[in-house]
Amino acid sequence: MTRLIGIYGFSGIIRRIRRLSLAPGGPLFLLIWCASLIAAVFSGIAVVVYQWSGIALQHSDTTLHITLYPPMLIATLWVLWFGFWWGASIAFLSTLSLSLYSGMLAPLAIIFSFADPLGLAVLAVAYRAMPFNIDLHSLRNLTFFIMISFVAAIFSSSGAFIWTYSEQLSMQDAHAIWEGWWIGALAQNLIVIAPLLWLGTRSVRRWREFHLRRLDPPPLGAENALAIVALIFCAIIGYLLISLQLGRLMFLQIDTNNPAFSHKTLINGLADTTSGFIGIICVVIGFVTFFGLKLFGYRTKALQSEVKQRRSMQRQLERQNKLLAQIAEISAEIQSAKSFSEALERVQYHFPRLMPETSGILYIRNEDDHLQRYLHWGTFQGAIPHLDEEASGAMPDSPYPQSALCLPLMHTDTQFGVLWLSHMPNNLMEDPGVTQNLLEQLTLSLSNRKLQDQLAHEATHDLLTGLFNRRHMQEWMIKEIARSKRTGEQISALMVDIDKFKQLNDHYGHQMGDQALQVVSRYLSQHIREHDLSCRYGGEEFLLLMTDSDQQQACDRAEAIRQGVEGLFVRQGEQRISGITVSIGIATFPDHGQDAESLLLAADMALYAAKNSGRNRCMIAPRPANSNET
Repeated sequence: MTRLIGIYGFSGIIRRIRRLSLAPGGPLFLLIWCASLIAAVFSGIAVVVYQWSGIALQHSDTTLHITLYPPMLIATLWVLWFGFWWGASIAFLSTLSLSLYSGMLAPLAIIFSFADPLGLAVLAVAYRAMPFNIDLHSLRNLTFFIMISFVAAIFSSSGAFIWTYSEQLSMQDAHAIWEGWWIGALAQNLIVIAPLLWLGTRSVRRWREFHLRRLDPPPLGAENALAIVALIFCAIIGYLLISLQLGRLMFLQIDTNNPAFSHKTLINGLADTTSGFIGIICVVIGFVTFFGLKLFGYRTKALQSEVKQRRSMQRQLERQNKLLAQIAEISAEIQSAKSFSEALERVQYHFPRLMPETSGILYIRNEDDHLQRYLHWGTFQGAIPHLDEEASGAMPDSPYPQSALCLPLMHTDTQFGVLWLSHMPNNLMEDPGVTQNLLEQLTLSLSNRKLQDQLAHEATHDLLTGLFNRRHMQEWMIKEIARSKRTGEQISALMVDIDKFKQLNDHYGHQMGDQALQVVSRYLSQHIREHDLSCRYGGEEFLLLMTDSDQQQACDRAEAIRQGVEGLFVRQGEQRISGITVSIGIATFPDHGQDAESLLLAADMALYAAKNSGRNRCMIAPRPANSNET
């Protein structure tokens, strides 16, 4: 209750006015409200001056009474369009002004002035707590408006008996005032308010949404609605008790000795007054019962809808958690791969199962900074091998459908690759965050694995030639010589050096020299067996290690390589260099050395012998003096 008073009480009004002053249309809104208040006050006084209260309408033997009260027209529109307090304050102040103008005592005037806001509260709480629209564009909304207008009119008419006592009217006048009050209020709502709501509600709502976003009050929960209804009920009971007490005083003031006194007239007045009280009580009980049942029904439906929505959200979360677990498992498997190619094989295995109804292609940026196709699945069998840098979405004249999705794989603000999908899978469509997580996990896993492969490759290979480096060669020789000692196999080492390389470098430049190194190294790697090893030993020197190869086999291979290199050439623009030759030194384990160091020393000595003998030739290392003859 304390929270309710804080939100909907006068402190809440002050806070809303402060927020309203910051809204774009706030000053204009307050100006219109002040103008409406002034109009309501003067039109209320006009009701007293021109006696628009309790006007009798005669039809045959039936007499109806009606009261015309313009301030309620203004107040009702403000309540329905802008909120309860804006209209209730107009109704209260205008009624207080006319009651004081008519000479009513101030305490009674204050109590009397709350009657109309009481009826407006019925309207406000009904529309705030129930799902009905005030634009009246449907029969359902119109029916509800008629019903709630009748209830509001009965509630506000409870102040009629206070007015009767204050103006010293008779019992018969009390019934006429009460009847005219509620009939007039209902007639005004049906004849004037209803058409205005039908015509202007949508325009006013658009204006509010654009200019007065800060004006909307907080939601009215079921607990607050019941609390407000309880307050209205207590207020009505209070009005009835006050009216009964005032009626008792009026009864005691009747002069029975007056010749104009008539018991029949008194009895008829009492009967009319009693019927008015009973009518108010019946309407109050009916409203409270109807409102409670409706509110309970809507609350039940709301709870059922909320339960259904939460179950749906729970199922969606379960699907998302399951999908995230699958993504995490796939990411872990990719990261545990021993090579980039193995990681791609695992992507090729898992992604068709993760998105079974979708076809896809994975492009990854290669060493040449182009997007190259690495894998595809589904119906994208004709996938193009390279993707255009500007491609986004489906490309014309391609095997991809126009509905295909192009999802970038970003890593540290650079594009690592692109994932093409024929369409968005259903399991990823529910939450874009899951799709983003999948792309991030895929990018992170593949980029890390590719980086590890790159670092491992750079740790064991020469950057210029692509051959193994000297460090890897030393580790390889230690293992192979140990194995050869166990198996008795022979290992041959071929030390290869490009002849007159310094002159080539000095004459043609380092760029041409680097190309010569690349051409020779490529030829060497292509003309050895799969289980042999080729490495760059240093500068223009290369080392070929041949497992399970004796001295004669090594000589034959060395001579074939020497002759093959003679046919190589290097081209740069229109410049062409041919006639490249190499000198080769040959040593065999265990004939020329018992370990890696001695074997390499023997091959190097044979190379120098070939250089000193005129170059472009192959030389076998001499046997060490302490070696055993075979």
